[in-house]
Amino acid sequence: IGRLEAADMLLAAPQGAGGDLTICQVLAMETDKQLVALNVGFNHGALPGMVGRIEGGGGLEYDFQIVEVRPTISAAVVTTGNMTAVAVGATARIAVKSSHKK
Repeated sequence: IGRLEAADMLLAAPQGAGGDLTICQVLAMETDKQLVALNVGFNHGALPGMVGRIEGGGGLEYDFQIVEVRPTISAAVVTTGNMTAVAVGATARIAVKSSHKK
């Protein structure tokens, strides 16, 4: 995750790229910091503060919030769970509506 710029150059467009920013994948993890790298960036519509859920093994799900965004990659902090069942390649779904109440 500390090398977002290098990874940014190597990534393919995520599923749903081109307008429907809902499904992406975990590319890397730092479990001690509760961080994941996702294969979406601001070129795909990702923005800091967006929230979503990672599908872990055994039916477990983990909420996350995007904290840093680059052109084709982003970093997110996992806000629920301890990531024991999350693996590189796990599917993540980003909420398309803001979680902030007006």
